[in-house]
Amino acid sequence: MSCTDVQTIQAGNGSKTQFSFDFPYIFKSEIHVYFWNATTKEYDEKLTTDSNYPWRITDANPTIVEFTGTAPPSPATPVDPGEPTVDNVKIRRITKVDDIRALFNPGSAIRSDDLNKNFEQLRYAIQEANCQGIPDDVDQYLKDYYWDRYDNTLYDGDTWVSNDTKIASTEAIDDRVDSKIDTAIEGDILVDGTGLNKTASGGQVTIGISANSVDLDRIKSSDIINNAEQDAQSPSPTDTNIFTALAAKTRHDTLIQTGTPAGSTYQTGKFWYQNDSDKTFHVWNGSSWEGITSGGTFTKLEKVIYVDAINGDDNNDGHRLSTPKASIKAAVQAINSDATYGDGSCVLVAPGIYQEAAPIDIEKLDVAIIGASVRNVIVHPTAATETSSLFRVNSGTYLHNMTFTGMKASGTRGDTGSLWEDSTYGLPPTQGWNVSFYPNAMIYKSPYIQNCTNFSDSEIDNNNLAFYSGVEDKGKAGDLDSAPTGGGLLVDGSVPHDNSPLRSIVCDSYTHTGLDAPGIFVTNNGYMQATSSYAFFNHFHIACFNGGQANLAASTSDFGRFSLVADGKSTTEIFSGSVKGTPSSGDITFTVDGVAAHSSWHGSSLRPASNMLVEVGGNLYPVLSSTVTSSTEFTVTISRPDSSDRTQNLGLSNAPADNSSVKFYLRSMIASSGHTMEYVGSGTDYRALPEYATGTYPLGSGTSQCGVHQESHQKVERNNGKVWAAITDHNGKFRVGDTFSVDQQSGFVSIPAGALSVQTLLENLDVNGKKIVSDSGNENVVISPHGTGTVDVESSRITSVSDPTGAQDAATKAYVDSLETDLVGGQLDNRYFRQDSTETITSGATWSSADTHIATTAAIDARVIDLVDDVGGFVPIANETSFPTANPDVNNGAGTLISIKEIATSRTPSNGTVTIANGSGSNTVTITGCGSTVLAAGYGAIVETTTTLHTYTFHRLTPLATEVSTVASNVTAINTVATDIADVSAVATDIADVRTVEDNLTDIGTVAGISANVTTVAGISNDVTTVAGDQVDIGTVASDISNVNTVAGSIINVNTVATNMSGVNDFAARYRVSASAPTTSLDDGDLWFDTTNDTLKVYDASSSAWVTGVTDTTGFVTTAGATMTGQLTTITPTAGGHATNKTYVDGTIDSKIDTALTTDVVGGTGITVSDDTPGNGQITVAVTAGSIGATQLASTAVTAGTYGASQSGVPSFTVDADGRLTAASTDTSPSFSGDVSVGGHVGNHTVNGVFLESSGDIRVTGTGSNTIWAGYQNGTSTATSNINADGSATFAGSVGVGTTSPGSESFVVQRSGSTPTIRINAASTYEAQLKLQADGTVTDTQLVAAKTDGSLAFSRWTGAAYSERMRLDSSGRLLVGTSSDVSGGLSTTLIQGVASGGGYVGLARNDASVADGNGIGGLRFYANDPSGYNDVGIVQCVADGTHATDDYPTRLEFHTTADGASSPTEAMRIDSSGRVGIGTTSPDRKLHVASGFIRVDDGYGLDTSGGTEKVVLNSGFISFTTNSSERLRIHSTGAITATGSATFGGTVTMDAVAGTNTNAALNVLFQTSAGTIDGGSGLTYNPANDALSVNGNHISSNTFRGAGSTATLTNTNNSGSTHVKVTNEIELKGFVTATSDATFAGTVSDSNGNVRDIPQNSKTAAYTLVASDAGKHINITTGGVTVPSGVFSIGNAVTIYNDSASDQTVTQGGSVTLRSAGTADTGNRTLAQRGICTLLCVASNEFVISGAGLS
Repeated sequence: MSCTDVQTIQAGNGSKTQFSFDFPYIFKSEIHVYFWNATTKEYDEKLTTDSNYPWRITDANPTIVEFTGTAPPSPATPVDPGEPTVDNVKIRRITKVDDIRALFNPGSAIRSDDLNKNFEQLRYAIQEANCQGIPDDVDQYLKDYYWDRYDNTLYDGDTWVSNDTKIASTEAIDDRVDSKIDTAIEGDILVDGTGLNKTASGGQVTIGISANSVDLDRIKSSDIINNAEQDAQSPSPTDTNIFTALAAKTRHDTLIQTGTPAGSTYQTGKFWYQNDSDKTFHVWNGSSWEGITSGGTFTKLEKVIYVDAINGDDNNDGHRLSTPKASIKAAVQAINSDATYGDGSCVLVAPGIYQEAAPIDIEKLDVAIIGASVRNVIVHPTAATETSSLFRVNSGTYLHNMTFTGMKASGTRGDTGSLWEDSTYGLPPTQGWNVSFYPNAMIYKSPYIQNCTNFSDSEIDNNNLAFYSGVEDKGKAGDLDSAPTGGGLLVDGSVPHDNSPLRSIVCDSYTHTGLDAPGIFVTNNGYMQATSSYAFFNHFHIACFNGGQANLAASTSDFGRFSLVADGKSTTEIFSGSVKGTPSSGDITFTVDGVAAHSSWHGSSLRPASNMLVEVGGNLYPVLSSTVTSSTEFTVTISRPDSSDRTQNLGLSNAPADNSSVKFYLRSMIASSGHTMEYVGSGTDYRALPEYATGTYPLGSGTSQCGVHQESHQKVERNNGKVWAAITDHNGKFRVGDTFSVDQQSGFVSIPAGALSVQTLLENLDVNGKKIVSDSGNENVVISPHGTGTVDVESSRITSVSDPTGAQDAATKAYVDSLETDLVGGQLDNRYFRQDSTETITSGATWSSADTHIATTAAIDARVIDLVDDVGGFVPIANETSFPTANPDVNNGAGTLISIKEIATSRTPSNGTVTIANGSGSNTVTITGCGSTVLAAGYGAIVETTTTLHTYTFHRLTPLATEVSTVASNVTAINTVATDIADVSAVATDIADVRTVEDNLTDIGTVAGISANVTTVAGISNDVTTVAGDQVDIGTVASDISNVNTVAGSIINVNTVATNMSGVNDFAARYRVSASAPTTSLDDGDLWFDTTNDTLKVYDASSSAWVTGVTDTTGFVTTAGATMTGQLTTITPTAGGHATNKTYVDGTIDSKIDTALTTDVVGGTGITVSDDTPGNGQITVAVTAGSIGATQLASTAVTAGTYGASQSGVPSFTVDADGRLTAASTDTSPSFSGDVSVGGHVGNHTVNGVFLESSGDIRVTGTGSNTIWAGYQNGTSTATSNINADGSATFAGSVGVGTTSPGSESFVVQRSGSTPTIRINAASTYEAQLKLQADGTVTDTQLVAAKTDGSLAFSRWTGAAYSERMRLDSSGRLLVGTSSDVSGGLSTTLIQGVASGGGYVGLARNDASVADGNGIGGLRFYANDPSGYNDVGIVQCVADGTHATDDYPTRLEFHTTADGASSPTEAMRIDSSGRVGIGTTSPDRKLHVASGFIRVDDGYGLDTSGGTEKVVLNSGFISFTTNSSERLRIHSTGAITATGSATFGGTVTMDAVAGTNTNAALNVLFQTSAGTIDGGSGLTYNPANDALSVNGNHISSNTFRGAGSTATLTNTNNSGSTHVKVTNEIELKGFVTATSDATFAGTVSDSNGNVRDIPQNSKTAAYTLVASDAGKHINITTGGVTVPSGVFSIGNAVTIYNDSASDQTVTQGGSVTLRSAGTADTGNRTLAQRGICTLLCVASNEFVISGAGLS
């Protein structure tokens, strides 16, 4: 049996809260937990409710003790040497046995379950009893149960008893010896009275010389330099000499005076401080004064603060080099609080590492912070502020020569809340910066950052600035950490004050080495000017967003993701106006007037400029320039270059309407000249370098290869952002934007198409003597005029032309002349055309197809006629509906071939015949002999005429030219297929298997995706088989999985036991507990605890017996064979190994201590040691007379002179320069004539008088109102400065408490080191009052009273009583005009006022000059968050124009803070004209709501004061009432109901009429002028007879002609057909049905555009069609198109064009059927590259698809 059956002991670690055990128990309450007590060497029990370590056992985890409070600590380190570390957590079971689990009564049934429970309870108790007394290790067991079994043993910590019947442990003996030595050392070392002192503690004695206790007579004369020796400078001063006071004064006292000290007898090295404006420090060089400093150290520079991290202290003022501050932030805060010198101050920073709490806010103007060296002044944030801005700069701020490190970022790039919410280019939501604007700053002069460097790396630990210790890279070269981190410069134009004239920052020589960090970010109309800006490994070098703009020069981007990024425009327009006039589409200029600034515009000019975008006519254009017509009217020139000819400005893309809106925006743009790009796009850490390139780095949602540059990342333009840049990259490629590049390695110059105008290039260009040559040999030079243009040499000659060799070569004069010589009588000579040879074929000759023959024209005619006769002729037509109306055969018979160029509509034969309606005009064409061949759209065909008109015989289809080209381009592949045709045939034979594979392609792909796993399983197939064979065993384990999990939960303990199994087994084999002696597995030294005799025995292998050599019941014995019994009483040790006793030990120790004291304590310099009482171990230590030299003397100044009172009778004494007492008086009858200092007391204070107490008090007593103290000055009483016996006092002058210089103030309280306080205490129920009297009369008395209710009241004397004017109550509320709360107890009503007739709060502006926009006064509201109080709301009165005498226009502004914003913006105003503007600052009506709606509750609206005229908004309609009668109602359906007659001016369009009388006629009267109806003319529709009349005439049988005869509507019912002709533009709403032909002479458009066009819906990703795609064509480039269910109606058509170089799939959605035209095939279709197809909905969810490239 092992004790592990009842307990487990484990070690805590300070964090582990769950301790498992594996022994069973009955009740949870039987489990006990103990902690090891290292002091008592015992386990102390911890209850489940322990205050520090509560624990529990849950039903879910019945074998786990879980600590729910503090986790158990790690085991305590042992105090005693050699003591083992004890595991400190013990879990033990103690089974309750007071009550048995099952109680049997006489006659009761005996159940096995009850017996088992009782036996289980008994077994558990026996296990615990057997383990009782068995400790957790044998050594502790021996100690606890045998070594300390009887009281004859003394242990460490036991009380020492001198008794020969006791024996002590070695540790107890050591302690006893230590104690005796401590006692001897502390008690037997004595000192005399010569200045020595002794302190004794813990057995140690410290002997020292007391302060001020050594006389000069103890110092050797040779070690003293007195004044005479100093004057003679002999002996020379050394470190073993001391000065007397006079000698030191003579040598070292510093002179302080303005003028030059007189005389020349000063000691060399004497100092003189010239206390004038120069503050010069001088030293006497032996003959003259030599100035050694002037200013600097000693001059206080009010506008300079020095900072030194090593020698500074933030408590210093920093204005002197000798008193620097320790931190930059403390220096800046001092400047911020300096109202006199703050602006224009300078902080000079010494080399060092500065860890600052960010942000360092610079609130003053023109403040400079200058470091000593860029690489030696290092500024870090604290860990808690590493995601803030390190510096927040103000107007004129100058940062110079510093390195910034340690700024951090966190979160996912582009997440909500970031400054730039874009996952590819944007920023994390939490982003630290080196520099940003100070909030609400007024920037008059751009902040300037010069020669500063930033190092940002997410691994930098701002808690530990030892950056290069440990294993982290922490930003050093070679770092591979690319997590987002701190940014460089943030130029956010929204941060400065709304009225700030500038929003810009300037930098020069700024280096940003930031791993995956933003370099410079310019946003919200901010501006950045940078020179020599260098970026390494940045997320981007510089990005301009939301109207941010930047200008760079001579800068470099190295590695990183992106370099220059410009995105978008300002978030709102900066100013706006209206189009003036009617510009046309294509105009490059237009006029805008009424230009007004938007609230976001900070400038003063409204003139459009080239850094802007203009929105006009619904389109956005860059502004090229503008000319000024007036301050609010400009002519604007825009840019829209033709991409194919960039010299052409396409101008406006439409014609904006007169007075239509024009908005101007700041364009996000970057201009960079001389920009070098090195491996941009290659990565954001050192793997971007070619020599370290490995792996990938994240880029948007994907990755990019490290070390590989991306040219497209050098500049990125998004959403109309623009980058102007001249770039040179690491390969020497020079680029100017996208229009010009030079490859300096090859010398090749590239200009994109349309970017160069030859006309412009060569215009007026003199190329005389010059050449235009290609860049390498044998390359062409092409001169290609546009279209049908020609090359005109203006009557000049083209020379040096080679003779032609090709048909299209230019001919030379020499070549033509040579041909001329060959002409003889109009015949060619024999070299070219010899009719007499076999090389010529003439008419009638046999035709020979050979390149060696030439035919005459007659022979050619004959040949053609012969061939044509064979076929009857050849006629090409465009398509299948273009057949000739007459038989094209010359004989009206068969044989003539008709070539159809392209079949427009696929034609499926019926019984081998295709019928084409209107194939020849209105005639039907029949084509026979087609078999099953479909005349597919897009293909050509050849048919042959027959003798029957319009009937043709099919010959064959002809392929598309594109397919022929495709075949030609793939002829190699076709030849390959031909070569492998046998294999193709084999595949065809197995096509069923191939299709089976196709059907299982998804599963095959799945297997292919896990091929590595399949291979792995195949490689261990034997193991798999083995596992399958052990399935039963696996099932067994599975059924016991809870036990397996239990073991797994204690696997650490199992592993520990397993690791120490040999020791466990060895212990089990070597230590046994039983009633009888073990007889097996016996080894020498085995232990056996005999439970019968309570004896521990050891096995002696030599005697093969268990011997009581360890202990028995009578005491201790040796293990060497000799047996001792009884007590060890008389011990006489004679050898070193013998046992000893207390008497022997005590005597020996005392003797050794005596010897040690008398022999080992030896006197040193100036100390004498003597043994005054030999034999008792005591010694005396004394200071030897005359033995103390300078090195032993404490530094105590002694000045020669006479000391004592000047009064007679007071003893006095004289001390010489060596500190010796030379004279003393013996007067004992003193008299006093001056000041007296008394330490005792004089007089008897029980009577009146003046008494000086021994405590130092002065007591003055008197009676009545007698004056007991009166002030005297120069012997004259200051009659009004008295203290009287009744406690009253009067003072004529100033009273100072805590100060001797109250100055001119009457009463001054000053207290150093704490806050001075004046307290007025009142007794219970009384007020404490302070009265203030202005002019000596009670009428001007003011009273401040502390009330008994805790309030503070302010009252004024009214002549008879005090009248309260104001009160600050106990809740902090300010009450004016009332003494009690009037808010009904609302604690939030902080200011309350009561006045007769109503009260007002007055706010006034104190200057007379008030301009438009100046504030008069208002209320501000603040909210608190962790960063402090923030301005969240404003109600203010503002000048609404310039104020003059009796002319004070004002407006009220209401500012609120929007959700997600940090500062309030104007939401509403009431201007000086009473107009209310919501969302606008320029209301032009009494109520002007911009960019929003006015919500009116149902049933309410607008009415006049009398209510007779009103507009009411209801949930279903809007009604209009005049003269108290409703006149008109507009329903939610759009229908209009007019009650009675209604007159409409202008055009009225009606879709339907809602009314109750469907037969009521609708009369429309046309009013020609105000109040005049043109003869009752009008348009009448009568639904009763479905008649439409004009002027009473039905137009169903008449012609209606509008004014000017511009439209004709003709109804020709009488002819039997309906024909409508519109000879001008007409707008039709609703459905128009034409029962016959309808001709439109203009453009017919629907909501999708021109109905003759097929509008485009362009898609660049997988796309599912929507209903609005009907009638459109889908331009898809990737991902394919899906046709959804239930979206389209019958007749809807959609065209799909594959605008890519790869196949795209048209997928039928669920319940959708796609059927190929002309076939029964259904299913998904593949559209080849550049293919086009059309979907036609022919039934619900059923479509026919056809087109070119469709399969």
